[in-house]
Amino acid sequence: MIGAFLDFENQPQVVAFIHAQFLFLPEVARAEAEAQLDAADEASDAQVLMELARSLAKKTWPCRQALRRYLEETACEEEWRLVVAAVSKSTAHLLERFRHGTACESLDATLAHDDSESAFRVQERAEIAEVRRHVHDVLWRDHQDALVPFTEEAEVTFEAIMARLETLRELAVNTPWIEGEVLGKVTRFEDDFLFAGKILSLEQLDEEVAYYREQKALPAT
Repeated sequence: MIGAFLDFENQPQVVAFIHAQFLFLPEVARAEAEAQLDAADEASDAQVLMELARSLAKKTWPCRQALRRYLEETACEEEWRLVVAAVSKSTAHLLERFRHGTACESLDATLAHDDSESAFRVQERAEIAEVRRHVHDVLWRDHQDALVPFTEEAEVTFEAIMARLETLRELAVNTPWIEGEVLGKVTRFEDDFLFAGKILSLEQLDEEVAYYREQKALPAT
């Protein structure tokens, strides 16, 4: 799929995505996933890697959303402080200077700012990203109680979106003349939803379901 967030033909990228999910798994589930990953990676089994990535994405989506919301709404300043303290002095100086000059309130806003491309070199962005992953590990482990409400809300959202995607998939399988078109959309939706971690619009999905139900009711041409 062109422009996919997770390219299943790029094995290192898939492996990196799988690794990133381990943080959110209970100890036993993590050990099982690590064993599956080691076996599939050693055998270069792309199909198994794809299935493992999809399975873990489903298991961790509520957790990823919970952490994202927690960082945005509660721990924005804490994330900034921990990242600045852990990166090199030169990168920390750049971050603080850029934040002061632009009045960005969060790390996300700083890195997404129009001028950030010229302010931070590739190696500095890589350093920030690596440190940020470790900071997220710490925040996830240390703030479990505070994250519970966010996780519970995300689980409800996850189930609602998944139900609509499954409805679309069933419509595709049961309607051969639109199967390719619908499955293509489901694949794109899943890439945004499961792997990129985006929240899909329930209204849009309901419109898609209604449209393809109408198409199913029409005679095949």
